[in-house]
Amino acid sequence: GVVQVFADQPEGRRSFNDNVDRLIAVYDMLRQDRAKIAVISGGHTDPSRPESKEAPTLAAQLVDWGIAPERIIIERSARNTRENAVEVKKLAEANAWSHVLVVTSAFHMPRTVGSFEAVAMSVDTLAVDRRAPGPNMTSTSWLPRASALDQSTDAIREWAGRLVYRLRGYSR
Repeated sequence: GVVQVFADQPEGRRSFNDNVDRLIAVYDMLRQDRAKIAVISGGHTDPSRPESKEAPTLAAQLVDWGIAPERIIIERSARNTRENAVEVKKLAEANAWSHVLVVTSAFHMPRTVGSFEAVAMSVDTLAVDRRAPGPNMTSTSWLPRASALDQSTDAIREWAGRLVYRLRGYSR
């Protein structure tokens, strides 16, 4: 996910997490006319509130930044990467799109591409959110850091997701 919407914030207030590069990359492509339209697909902003979806919130942010609403397609039903691929394929076929560019985090791209391959859809990719150690971090650093635990959690979740997707045939 990219955005969190909190109940205690004023209506319409958005809070973006570290994955905001996805949204910024899509905005830049639309703003520079390197993309005609964007499909913003699925995603829950709050797992305890299933009606809370990430896609409409991200689309609203693009509109607030000046992107014409007719250049944004909101796909509301997908709940995970596999369903993103299934639903985007339906849209691509219905609209006879010849090229689809998938924008997602670099660490998530292998599972994403595998999910599209599993539904027999070839996509171009733009990996964002690349994360690397800062200039003061070296591989010889022995002091524990909370950020390392956070990165490990993300990596384990993604590896587990890749394994489950392969076992279920959702990804190649």
